[in-house]
Amino acid sequence: MIRYIVILFFCWSNVLYAQDQLRVQLIDANTKEALIGANVRVDSAYFVTNMDGLISFESDNSTVSIEASYVGYETLNSKLSLSPGEVYTLPLQAVSALLNVATITGSRYEKDIMQSVASISVLKPALISATNAPALNTILDKIPGVQIIDGQANIRGGSGYSYGAGSRVLLLVDDMPALQADAGRPNWSDIPVENISQVEVLKGASSVLYGAAALNGIIHVRTGYAKDRPTTSVSSSYTVFDGPEDVVQQWWDKAPAAYNVGITHKQKIGKLDLVTAGFYHTEDGVYKGEYTDRVRGNLNMRYRLNDQWTIGLQSVFNYSDAANAFVWTNPTSGAFIPFGEELTATIATRYYIDPSIQYIDGGQGVHKVRGRFYSINNENTNNQSNSSLYSFAEYQYQKRMESLDMQIVAGLSANQIYSNSELFSDTTFSGNNQAVYLQLEKTLFSSLTINVGGRAEFNTLTAPAIVQGITLPNNGVDKESQFISRFGLNYRYNDYSSSRMSWGQGYRYPTITEKFISTTVAGFRIFPNPALESEKGWSAEIGHRQGFAIHKLTGFADLSLFWSQYQNMTEFGFYEEDGDLGFRSSNIGDTDIKGLELEVGAEYALGPVTARCIGGYTFIDPTYQNFSLDIANTSSTDENILKYRSRHIYNADVQLDLYSFSLGFAQRYASHVEAIDNVFFTPVDFVFVRAFLAKNTTNYTITDFRLGYRYKQFGLSILLNNAFNVLYTKRPALFENPRNVGIRFSAQF
Repeated sequence: MIRYIVILFFCWSNVLYAQDQLRVQLIDANTKEALIGANVRVDSAYFVTNMDGLISFESDNSTVSIEASYVGYETLNSKLSLSPGEVYTLPLQAVSALLNVATITGSRYEKDIMQSVASISVLKPALISATNAPALNTILDKIPGVQIIDGQANIRGGSGYSYGAGSRVLLLVDDMPALQADAGRPNWSDIPVENISQVEVLKGASSVLYGAAALNGIIHVRTGYAKDRPTTSVSSSYTVFDGPEDVVQQWWDKAPAAYNVGITHKQKIGKLDLVTAGFYHTEDGVYKGEYTDRVRGNLNMRYRLNDQWTIGLQSVFNYSDAANAFVWTNPTSGAFIPFGEELTATIATRYYIDPSIQYIDGGQGVHKVRGRFYSINNENTNNQSNSSLYSFAEYQYQKRMESLDMQIVAGLSANQIYSNSELFSDTTFSGNNQAVYLQLEKTLFSSLTINVGGRAEFNTLTAPAIVQGITLPNNGVDKESQFISRFGLNYRYNDYSSSRMSWGQGYRYPTITEKFISTTVAGFRIFPNPALESEKGWSAEIGHRQGFAIHKLTGFADLSLFWSQYQNMTEFGFYEEDGDLGFRSSNIGDTDIKGLELEVGAEYALGPVTARCIGGYTFIDPTYQNFSLDIANTSSTDENILKYRSRHIYNADVQLDLYSFSLGFAQRYASHVEAIDNVFFTPVDFVFVRAFLAKNTTNYTITDFRLGYRYKQFGLSILLNNAFNVLYTKRPALFENPRNVGIRFSAQF
């Protein structure tokens, strides 16, 4: 241990800059904020700006030539006369936000979305706050091709219905994995919606850089940092739920309501960037007996020791007391009454602590060491309590080799999970994963970008030799390794036009919950499946992104054709054992999903009026590679189509701004789900789903409106969601919320 401390001391000593070094800082010309990670060429040497937007260098010349570039800004060329000990400030001018979007998810470093080899969609914080989203999952359906069903994300039909476990979409917060490790599910309420700088959604297999859970894509939340001026933001909202059109379906006399309040403070204190946030949410659900009380605190600190060294710490504490319904009693008088009036009540306490260190060496290589300790304790009714401890560590190295016009990203990661749960018969399970990855990105002829990468994963799951009367092979120890790769091309015709092609493999090892859960929900069994196997697959895409700037109209259109194949796909469906009816995660075989997607965004300014719109359309054709009579017998249709998918998805969001007023309109559509589990059509007519489907289709069109007014630092908005009070389901036997009206107040100081 002492040896490493000594080495660290000498490294630290060597990177302390001399007093006579020349220093240049890059800032935004309008906001005056530092630009982090910008590329700077000084004569023939190359640099990357640090957390203060600074570079430091030595030169024998008093006048140097500087070229500075940053995604979303105009490249600047200048000759500067510098003096030792002084800091020269260099402002860069931002260009259109729609045409120049900076993302990090596809490459793990900042780059222009026009250079991406895969589809990436972006949500900005203005839209999140305008829609009064209490949690991130309530707004993700504004992204083309994304659906959220029972809290699980589905991108381009890559997932069907999965109840509380086994996500194929990886959730990241500031480049750190944020899924509950033993269940593989996102805890959306952990995410500070009051402090989001950008949400990036990468579509398609992304396991090479991010690991197993990214089989179907990534949702990456990037939070905001402190700026030069301290700011405090406060928001509060109140929402009331209307009754359904058919009064027979309404059980309540007093309308259910929800209330939340959030506060965020950002401040620089010397070399320390500090962000603190708090959020409180309470809600009486539209299902009889449902409720939620939740409080969350966030702390984000980043300290710059000098130009080379930065240390950081992020943490979240989340406490909630909630009760939720699983299925309705029936679609008429019991539409919003849980089956048997039984709810799952949970008191959950979660917290995580993420320390980090970043070091920029003399060759401008970036070294990052990050860790996480994540504790979860869920005290549930119905013998469903569970707890887990998760630890994660990663070392990552990035290097921009300007002479070769190539970027290297390489890393090592390891994680460990311990889980003890009544869901697993009070048995302790452990799992660990180690991985090594490498990605190279090379630019040829200043226009063609080639991306290649590979990852080796090693998984071990340790369980008792006998679980729930089932004898496991190898005394309960399961080991598995897998190598996966990716390849992509991007050709950029000009600043606002590029074509791309990508092919990437994905891999997902089953979660502890999927393999060993054994419980009862609303009177129905959830069965374990210790024999559940890993999923593997690949996804391919060709696409074109075209930007345009015509007078005062700017925007983009992005068209992509995609194709994914999975082996041993895991789905959550009905299962019967010894006369007991319930659900289980099972390998359903090999699947094939093809489709196309169009995404558009535009902004037009005419005098005092500014109009903005985003939207898109996604079509999928999800099928089994080897459709058989056995598969058909489990489905509600004889057609070869995967269950719980909508072939057509459309969404749009439009906003008009006039002086201090804003008017917004949003709409989303999903076509009829053509295949569900056949058990719903048995003579028993499970919770009357068959009777409901005989008279109703599962396609839906939901329309929202919003009206806002801003005076100086204060804002007030009124939101009308599900304006036409459509009664709809995203999965069988559970209606979504009817029409609701909310009012939101916000202020920034």
